[in-house]
Amino acid sequence: MRENWDFNYSVASRHGSKTLRCAEDVHEFAQNKDCRIAIVGETISEVIETMVTGPNGILQTAKPENPVVYVVSKRRLEWPETGAQAMIFSYDLADRLWGHRMQGIWDEAETEA
Repeated sequence: MRENWDFNYSVASRHGSKTLRCAEDVHEFAQNKDCRIAIVGETISEVIETMVTGPNGILQTAKPENPVVYVVSKRRLEWPETGAQAMIFSYDLADRLWGHRMQGIWDEAETEA
């Protein structure tokens, strides 16, 4: 059975607020009960430093009424109000994505111009 998919593809130059936009999209996705989201980047440290804890990352953009808990030992973000989770992956460990039923993905892929 095939499900409906929505795609949001953001392309912007450096300092183009891609991180902020994507972090806000993750928060919106996390409003869905028990939603599973993959956060993927070049390296684990890049994902954590930019996409999770950076100035425009998920933790910094969280609203007080919908807090996010960062579980460092499991490389996971949790939204207690909805049960949503975002799991952190890197390209070199991309095979670990298998088996997880994700409803969303933020992939911070860089492209060559």
